Order: sequence, then C-alpha cells, then structure tokens
Amino acid sequence: MNISIYHHASLPHQIEWGNSFAKGLERHGIKPIIREYHSRAVVDDELAVFWGHGFRNELIREQQIKAGRHYLVMERGFFNDRFLHTSLGFDGFNGQACFLNHSSPSDRWVASRTTLKDWCVEGEYYLLIGQIIGDNSCSNVDLKEWYRQVVESSDKPILFRPNPRPGYQKYIPSGVTLSSGTLEQDMGGAIAVITFPSTVGVDALLAGKPTVAYDPISMVYDIVPHRIQLTSLIEPDREQWAYDLAYTQWSKGEIEAGLAWEHLRGMYDENS
Repeated sequence: MNISIYHHASLPHQIEWGNSFAKGLERHGIKPIIREYHSRAVVDDELAVFWGHGFRNELIREQQIKAGRHYLVMERGFFNDRFLHTSLGFDGFNGQACFLNHSSPSDRWVASRTTLKDWCVEGEYYLLIGQIIGDNSCSNVDLKEWYRQVVESSDKPILFRPNPRPGYQKYIPSGVTLSSGTLEQDMGGAIAVITFPSTVGVDALLAGKPTVAYDPISMVYDIVPHRIQLTSLIEPDREQWAYDLAYTQWSKGEIEAGLAWEHLRGMYDENS
C-alpha cells in the first residue's frame, strides 16, 4: 500500500508523531514515504497522512479528493492529556472526520480511567468559549457577529473565556464579563457552556455541564443542541459518545505498536 506521511520541517511535533505513525505502519509490513510540504510534485498516494487541516495541506487534500482517495488527519487528542494523544481521522477535521468509531465497545474508555461526572446545571452565568478570529476552524462564520447574537439571546449573564493560546490578538465581545479563572473554575459556576467548534465542549460534557455546539466540527455536535436553549437545558446520554470518543485518539506507544493502524485499516477492509 502506497502511503505518504507529510510534515513541516520547522514543526517538531509533526515530525515526531509522523515518525511514530510510520513505525506503526511498518509493524503491518507497510513502508511509508516521509515527505515535506515544500515538495509540490503530484504524488500517487493511496493514503496521504498529515497534521492539521489548514493551508499547508490544502493541495494534498484536493489531489486526494479528486483521485477518489483518502487522507488521514493527525491532531491533538480530545480528553485527558491532549499532548500525549493524537487523534486520527479520515477525510475531515475533528467532528467531520471519519474515525471508524461508530458504536465502539467500552474497552478503550474504561482503560482511560476517565470519569463522566454527574450533571450539574446550577450556576450563575452561561460560559461562552472564545475562538481565534481567522482560525481555520471558524473560517465559515463571522465570529464577532456570532458573539453578538449569543449575548443578545441570553437571559443570563455571560462569562467570556478567550482562547488561551499566547501570541494571538484577542477580541472581547461587548456585554460580557471577562474570565480571570481556570477553565475548571469557569465551568464550575456555569449553567451551561456555549461553544462554536471548541474542544472545550468535550471538557464540558465530561464535567456534567449542559453544552451547546454551533458547528459540526465540534466533537460534541451529534449529541448536544446547536443553538442556545434558554428554557430547556439538555442532558444527553454520554455513555456511547464516550466509548466512541476513546476510539478517536491514540497514545504514541499505541501508534508505534501498530494498534492505531490495526483499527484504521478497516477503512480499506470495508472497501475491498
């Protein structure tokens, strides 16, 4: 099977996790080709593997789609220590990717020792999770307008938590109180958590907080409301969602041992 793994030479995490994935493939008798993004040659990949879903790999994605072939996106994990796990999904980003995880068994979730906390809707405000304006994950929306609509539709105070990544210009919508605490503290006092595509939605559901997700990229989109519900906070059944979530991300050891590919090659087994 012809597989290429792409990385950017200046981003060590891409090289590190790409090399780990290559080791896992070799466990299955597959010798992938490691490539850098600066190569503009049209390649004949049965599968292209790369980190993220942005401009660096846009041409590769277009080539794969045009040829009717798959691509595999590597990203940070979604729960526990996100930097010690990598998510692996076909042909899309986060909630729009195919993880081959529908109706997954409970084994990986149980092994993760992660707890679903009891529901808690007591609080004083709605927690609005900020995004970075111009980020790829929010390219389909005017974030400033979205913030305005959420604030105007709320019958409770809004606590706004900006994206914590350093070095990015922050935009603070009007009519909100700015967070000064930790995420755990902010969620503790919230009636519900409002997100666009943020992975904080995962944290919120694990913490037992009703959650709203406005975009299908969100990893909680399939089980939560898609617009703020001021009179009916929904407490979805999280058990199967958690089992499925555990089959989206893998540790470095699991990837290098070939366990991740053992699962993911089902994409080709089903189509063979």
